[in-house]
Amino acid sequence: FLDSDDTLTPGALAAIADRLAESGDPDVLVFDYARTYWWGGTRRNALAEVLAEAGPDTFTAAGYPRILDLLMVVWNKVYRREFVAARGFTFPPGYYEDTPWTFPVMLSAGRIAALDRICLNYRQRRQGNILSTTSRKHFDVHDQYERVFAFLDSHPELDSWRPYLHRKMGEHCLDILAKPDRLPPADKAEFFRRTADLFRRLKPEGAQVDGEAALLEGGWAGYRLRRQAGRVRQGAA
Repeated sequence: FLDSDDTLTPGALAAIADRLAESGDPDVLVFDYARTYWWGGTRRNALAEVLAEAGPDTFTAAGYPRILDLLMVVWNKVYRREFVAARGFTFPPGYYEDTPWTFPVMLSAGRIAALDRICLNYRQRRQGNILSTTSRKHFDVHDQYERVFAFLDSHPELDSWRPYLHRKMGEHCLDILAKPDRLPPADKAEFFRRTADLFRRLKPEGAQVDGEAALLEGGWAGYRLRRQAGRVRQGAA
């Protein structure tokens, strides 16, 4: 899958084909990318070492969970057609549609391979992409995570991933909320409350909540105070 804004690097298809052959036709091949900017600058993925350290052999997400630290998007991977068809993976409507595709795919894959090579240029527009627009469509992220957890409900063998995905969901939603250009200001409190409700409802029994995600166990006023205090500390520094 290739977004219309992005481009493959020279030799990418040959390198991907060689790695697929070398690794024995894995379910998923994850490759690297670089951000390319409108002023001509280029910056490689900051987590490139995750691919370098994956090694030459195939693995699963359980065997090498760091692979899930990479950007959870569809376009930095190649998928075996038979694997996708057999599992029935599809894209749902709405913003953040990569989320309920990528997590089920990566957790279900029996053989994942890594390619430590920049194969795609991820174009960064001056005005940003569609996810940078101010809109209530960002509320779609809640439905997308509902789909992720519905997938877990139908695959009890993946139940051990619930705490990880619960934390990831909280962090992802808080990241959207913190971006100044994502949500209309009048909708931010509602977005926080919906996220907090979802976070509480989907919390696995006995799960420990710490770090930034712990803000979702409090209220909107407490979240705003923490954000304001953080900005004051940054200004003082």
